[in-house]
Amino acid sequence: MRRVLIVVVGASAVVATVMGVGMHGGKTGSRSVGLVPAANTSGPPGPSNTQSNDQRYASQLSRRGGIVRVSPASASSSPRVSQGQAYSAFIASGMFPKTASSHRPDVRYGLFSDDEYGTLDGSGGVTPSFENVPAWIVRFDNVPDELCGNVGGTGDPRAAGTQAPSTNDSCSQPAPADILVVYNANTGAYMLAIDDGASVAG
Repeated sequence: MRRVLIVVVGASAVVATVMGVGMHGGKTGSRSVGLVPAANTSGPPGPSNTQSNDQRYASQLSRRGGIVRVSPASASSSPRVSQGQAYSAFIASGMFPKTASSHRPDVRYGLFSDDEYGTLDGSGGVTPSFENVPAWIVRFDNVPDELCGNVGGTGDPRAAGTQAPSTNDSCSQPAPADILVVYNANTGAYMLAIDDGASVAG
């Protein structure tokens, strides 16, 4: 009698025929171990910080001279949308496809503020549209600027979901950029994206 043992190791399945023992204790034979290739599971590499204790901002993140800020949320503040749901929404949006397919982002929870956007009140003052909003920040640091020469084209956040055709989809030597894509942590709604200092509202 032979028994077959299947052991999953990483992305491969190891199949071995274990030495069997007959009804009276006699050995019935053995066979060497073989490998069975696993199915292709290629896809976006996923967030770099998936541990539950590493999904919040512990200190303030600042961009554009302090105009854009992400502050730590209180320990009692819990997002209704998970890190995985926020990342899945980003992948489904089709934004920055080259970057998303080859780089692992930091996806972290915090209170998002951006003083660039707001509404005028009767006295001429501005009420910010984004002020300490609980948010998930999908952040890529020091990656090639995918929007170089590509406003309105594939990967442009303003074309998310439509994938408008582009006449110039890349630059010969794109400069490094920091990319932030922001999702409301309570509703999952896309808020805005920031690419190397150029903000694009949702």
